[in-house]
Amino acid sequence: SRLLQSVLSRAVTLLGAAGGELATYDESKGELIIAANHNMREDSRGTHLKIGEGAMGLVVRTGEQLMIPDYQTWSGRAQQYARIDAHAVVVAPLLIGHRAVGAINVWHEDPARAFGDADCRLLNLFGQQAAVALENARLFTAARRQRQYFEDLVRNNPVAIVVLDVEHSI
Repeated sequence: SRLLQSVLSRAVTLLGAAGGELATYDESKGELIIAANHNMREDSRGTHLKIGEGAMGLVVRTGEQLMIPDYQTWSGRAQQYARIDAHAVVVAPLLIGHRAVGAINVWHEDPARAFGDADCRLLNLFGQQAAVALENARLFTAARRQRQYFEDLVRNNPVAIVVLDVEHSI
């Protein structure tokens, strides 16, 4: 979570944005969970969004970036963000291949400020960095679980040692 917070904070700073959020996608529940936020009036970490809900939910569903020039008038705004004074918003998916693992957004409250193509490309780079970090964490956790499973198997079933040795040597 510290790495995700760092990625988001750097994206906000380099894009000259006022704030932003980064969400991870829980595919089993079909929802996004805000994992990091920067300069939000309220701490949004732990907030759940359904796929298709709000800008981040839409980006995870489509797998494509989204630029919103005026979030206040955007019809897809999520209810929990009704009080945020965001105007310009840009959102990028966190993709591993074609699989969405989350989304990152940055926003600005100045109505005169707009995000452009260069901002989208830069946010995409931050999104890719966050996606790789999430995938590495997922793979590390899966490897740790598998190792624990085999350690438990060997500890609780001495016959398994012989079977594993025979299979390994074949």
